[in-house]
Amino acid sequence: MTKEEKTINDFLCKLTEAQTYMIDELARLVQSEIRDFSEKIAILKEFITSVRSECLMDGHYFTFHSLPDLIVKKKYKRQQYQVISKLLVNIRSAYLESKLQPEPSSVEDPKNTKEEQERAASGVITEEDMVDVSFLDEQVSLVEKKFRDK
Repeated sequence: MTKEEKTINDFLCKLTEAQTYMIDELARLVQSEIRDFSEKIAILKEFITSVRSECLMDGHYFTFHSLPDLIVKKKYKRQQYQVISKLLVNIRSAYLESKLQPEPSSVEDPKNTKEEQERAASGVITEEDMVDVSFLDEQVSLVEKKFRDK
């Protein structure tokens, strides 16, 4: 038995029954959090797959105005809708933030005109706003990172 194993064993021997119960309860709570998180990620990934298969235009973009129809069509439950709506709020914020920053013009990206920047500053998204699908992946990655850090 190594020194570390002996230390852990001595510690466990000193625990009372109540403390052991608390450790078991804590382990149960951690497992519950992990299960809930796994369910959320599964919902988000399924939603992203649906967006990619049904809402993409020009291969890389979607509009926010096409998403309510998708959500209704897929008949998401209330809990699933709440998870998806939190993701969409974060994507909307990130998209508007990116529209406020002037980007060098690129052949692939739609032009970021002054008018679009003014609309973004006011928080308005129109049917012409084409959101890069990478915003979906980035936001899910952020959710996963926050959970790992937690």
